[in-house]
Amino acid sequence: MIRGVLSMVALGFCAVQWVDAWQAAPGGRVAASTGIRFEDISKRSGITARLVAGSPNKLFLPESTGGGVAVLDVDNDGWSDLYFVNGSSVDEARRGTRRASNTLYRNNHDTTFTDVTARAGVGGGSHWGMGACAGDINGDSLDDLYVTNLGPNLLYINRGDGTFADVSARSGADDASYSSSCAFADYDNDGDLDLYVSNYVRFDVVRPPTRTNDGTRCGYQGLEVACGPRGLTPAPDRLYENLGDARFRDVSVASGISSVPPSYGMGVVWGDYDDDGDQDLFVANDEMPNFLFRNNGNRTFTEVVCWRALR
Repeated sequence: MIRGVLSMVALGFCAVQWVDAWQAAPGGRVAASTGIRFEDISKRSGITARLVAGSPNKLFLPESTGGGVAVLDVDNDGWSDLYFVNGSSVDEARRGTRRASNTLYRNNHDTTFTDVTARAGVGGGSHWGMGACAGDINGDSLDDLYVTNLGPNLLYINRGDGTFADVSARSGADDASYSSSCAFADYDNDGDLDLYVSNYVRFDVVRPPTRTNDGTRCGYQGLEVACGPRGLTPAPDRLYENLGDARFRDVSVASGISSVPPSYGMGVVWGDYDDDGDQDLFVANDEMPNFLFRNNGNRTFTEVVCWRALR
């Protein structure tokens, strides 16, 4: 939470302090604004998480995506805490292991943070993490956490005592795709938060692609590069309706969001763009047209700009 002119902002895996550009000049005068500047305070903030994302050569697509950050209030103290999502490697993913961990930092209210991951139980296990979103899905005034992965996604319910319960398996929202991003909103205006998950490509981590679907070797100007996303099969996004009790139902087809072809989904944001009282949806796709879904107010959506313009 921002207090006065001081705030903590997550930029990748570093922390910055916003410094007021209005500074006192000699004699008590106020100097003219020189613009906003940032100071790297990572070392003294206590944020030490380092992103792990495969090998330096980046020969496979998941090695160059992911590392998202979620801002949430874990302990309901009015101060923003930070959750960093970490990656893995192809070798580790094949073995079902991971040396890296996702990291949850509690805000100490003094521009420093404390790593509370172990106690909270939100390390993410062996999953190759991509992104995360936070929201109160069960109406108890506590922020819960959803993590997108290369493989089954995770849903953590905030118990209110500094710990979370992993309810992924029974949630109905443990999408096993290559999921890039997610966002919560009450799309059907029934008082609880629903969930949209953007998915990227179909990716076999046991046999990662070295050629595109048409058999072409993946390269760029004579160099070997990661295959994709072009040439790989896009994975369809998912819309989940909140049923209560931390359970969700896939309504992608019924809602109409599956009326567009699967695309390389990268990001998603909710908002009432037409000011009619319900939440619309914008989806940012990689290498393909973006989508703008208008909420019809009857639990269905119509894609109004992006894909229809191409048909």
